[in-house]
Amino acid sequence: MSSATYTPDRWTVLAITNAAGERHFRILASWYGGFLGSDSWRMSSGISKIEPGPDHYRVHNDTTGSVYICVKGAQGTSAFVSRVLASYQEQARAAGATIKELDSIEDVALPVDPELVQRLRESVAGVRVDLDERLPPEGADQHDGDAP
Repeated sequence: MSSATYTPDRWTVLAITNAAGERHFRILASWYGGFLGSDSWRMSSGISKIEPGPDHYRVHNDTTGSVYICVKGAQGTSAFVSRVLASYQEQARAAGATIKELDSIEDVALPVDPELVQRLRESVAGVRVDLDERLPPEGADQHDGDAP
């Protein structure tokens, strides 16, 4: 399994839905080639986890284990990558699928890990809070018990 880290110049999030209605999310990343080089692009294998940071998102991918460092403010595509995306969208439509570019990475709805849900349930199973004991009675003055 590869565990490469990529930091694209531009990136966007794609929601891909197959003909059966199954949906997953990918990063479409691109790099500028400079004066003498050509632009390049890469599509991730499928987002498994997003870790927001102060100025970027760390986007983990399920199949390859690769990580994309997506800088906030760099979301979008170049004209070249827009054409690549349009071509993929046409091919998807012909196969009864859809590829949609999302407005925000925060629109990604990842599936919940069932093992994590079970661990969370187990960790709070014994916790009981009786709200009536924690809140002062309706209309009561709120003060410290030692205060006059």
